[in-house]
This record gives sequence, structure tokens and C-alpha cells, in this order.
Amino acid sequence: MDDPVPGLAALFSLSRDAVIGVRKAIIVFMNPAAIEKAGSDSTGKPALLILPEHILNVTAETFVSSGVIFDQNAAVSVSVLNDIRVYMLHFEPEPLSNDADAYLIAPMRTLITNIKLAVERLSAFTEEYGDEKLMTCTSVLEHSHNQLRRLLLNLSVVNAVNKGEIPWLPVTIELKAFCAGLVEAAAFFGEKRGISVTFECGLKSCFAVVDRELFEQMFLNLLSNSLISLEKGGRVKVTLSKSGNRLILMIQDNGPGIPPEILSTVFCRWRENKTLVETASGAGIGLSVARCIAERHCGSIVIESRQGQGTKVIVMLPEDNESCTVFRSMETPYSLDSLDPVMVQLSTWLHASEYGPALND
Repeated sequence: MDDPVPGLAALFSLSRDAVIGVRKAIIVFMNPAAIEKAGSDSTGKPALLILPEHILNVTAETFVSSGVIFDQNAAVSVSVLNDIRVYMLHFEPEPLSNDADAYLIAPMRTLITNIKLAVERLSAFTEEYGDEKLMTCTSVLEHSHNQLRRLLLNLSVVNAVNKGEIPWLPVTIELKAFCAGLVEAAAFFGEKRGISVTFECGLKSCFAVVDRELFEQMFLNLLSNSLISLEKGGRVKVTLSKSGNRLILMIQDNGPGIPPEILSTVFCRWRENKTLVETASGAGIGLSVARCIAERHCGSIVIESRQGQGTKVIVMLPEDNESCTVFRSMETPYSLDSLDPVMVQLSTWLHASEYGPALND
């Protein structure tokens, strides 16, 4: 069989994105864009000199991830032809100017707070008088309010990334109990739909330094993406484990999977020629936000997906119990009387009927 390297090199020679071919951990070709980024042609040298270890260690034939390459953040799409792994690198452009969009965030917070206060008063009135039609309207309003809050949270992260100011308020939490509580809350709603949501962790305990709110947002964004894709009989399995000095959080579903043409761009579609509002509401934003949050934790995300076979998202975070002086041991953080973050982050999956007085029934 003819060696595919010359053909691949010719195929990607005009690509604006950097492309690197690897065979048995050795670089076998670099297109002109990759050579320009590297400053020299590294063909024949170990791939580890350029590509991050966490990406090279993934054995899936097709996946996407991200990492720092040539001292710059890059989204990485990987595919396989015969015995050659092809790594396509999409480097982040300079932050877009979003001053006008940034001015939206503070007014949106005020308006959303006003809506929340109005919904709470209306809910009290509705429960007092027992008007079923009014209860339905109140539930729709509360559902919409939570969807707006989710939009604002994503918008805030995107704006912070564009400004290079993503927040970082680390605390030490017991991650096993924290994740178990989030999954338990999602499983409560999944059971009504015939969807199984389970959690597995063989560790006795698992402490990690994270920004609690950002980690929560990342986890629930990923969980929401899986749940939205499922119908009755669907399954989501969440596992937490350790590998060396890394914590591995995996969310796997048996949904329809992500089409290859979309999978290759899930980390970068939201950046190009979009305003913040278009970004926060468009396709791929949940995965993009999750990637940004993982990287803020010095971690990374790998996404494997096949159409008709489901999607697997792997979050890898460093285990670090010494970089934070604030200690917080979390018991199960969500019970049915404390579901606010879950109701916000899963609002694109939940029904309006699950909000308002119905939640307390």
C-alpha cells in the first residue's frame, strides 16, 4: 500500500490552520501553516516536542481537545488515516472588541433580578388563591427567568475570556460528594422522562481545589448537553477517577452523537465574527464555556463522539490540595429544597411545568 504521507501533506498544504501528521509518536509531516507557527520544520522529531501529552495519549480515532501549543491556546481536532494521526490546530484569534456588549451585562443583571422579584410575588399570590391557569403562567415565567440567568452566566464567562479576566476564587471541596449531589438532582428529573442518570466513583474521597461556581457551571453545562440529546430510554453515566496526579471526570451518554463536521469546530465556532449575544445563545457555547473553565483550572477537555453511538466528554484536572488555604468539605450540595443552580443550568432541558409551585409538590 502506498504511503499516505505525501498525499496528506499535499492535501493540507493550503490550509490556513496548522496541521501535523504523526506516526508512532513521530512527526511525519507539517503543513506550511504549522511550520510557520513552530518557526521550523520538526518532521522526524518526537510529537511530544509540540503536542501536549494529554492529547497524544488519547486512543480514540476521532476527538477534539485543546491545549497550549507554541505558547498559544489552540483547539485541536484529531482524525486517523491508516496509521497516521492528523492533528488540526485552530489557534485563538486576538480577543474581539466587545465594549458595547459588555455594557449589556450589568443592565441584564438588574432586569433579571427585577423579573425574579416579580415572579416570587406572583407565585405567592398564585398559591394563595389556587388559580391553575395563573400557576401555569407563573411556571412559564420562572422557567424563562432561569433560562435568562443561564444565558447571562455564559455571557459573563465569554466576556471575561475576551477580556482575559476570567475569575478565579479557589476553595478545596470534596469532589466526590459534590458531583454525586449534582447527579442526584439531575437524576430526579431524568426519572420522570425515563432517562437514567448515574454516578460512579471508586475513590473513598476526592479533594480538589476548584472555583466552586465555575466548576459547577462547567459540570452542569456538560450534563445539560448530554440530557438534551436523549429521549426515553437514554442513559448518562458520570464517573470520577484518578490517573496519576490527575482527576478524571467523564460524562458519557448513549445519544445520537455529534456529526463530524460539527465536532471539529465545537471549541472555536463561537469566537469568529460574533457578538457576545450571538455567542452566548449559539451552538457550541456550552462546550466552549466548559473548555474555558477547565483551562482556568489548569485542566483540559477531550470530546469523543460517533453518530448513533453517543458522546463521551472527559475533563482532566490537576490534583492540588496545597494551593488554596480555604477549606470546604462539601456534603451533598443539592437537595430538593436547594436546587437553584441546577434549575438554572438545566433550564434548556427542563420543562416549564417543573418550575414554580409544581416543584414543591
